[in-house]
Amino acid sequence: MPNKFKKIFCKEVWCVNKGTFGYIIKFWKKYKLCYIVFMVIIFIMAFFSSRFYREEKIFTNFFGNIIKVRL
Repeated sequence: MPNKFKKIFCKEVWCVNKGTFGYIIKFWKKYKLCYIVFMVIIFIMAFFSSRFYREEKIFTNFFGNIIKVRL
């Protein structure tokens, strides 16, 4: 994930609200979970797209590619 996108995603999208939500964001930043949250969003999107369109091949190929990139 590019740093520019990471800054926009972490600061502008997640850190807009202060208070309790802002405290949670500080906790996330401390433990570097912003990337994990981003991956979870991708996971959910891929899951629902495969479910609604009944195209399991897209779902499996999507995560197959992520696993290949990781390895």
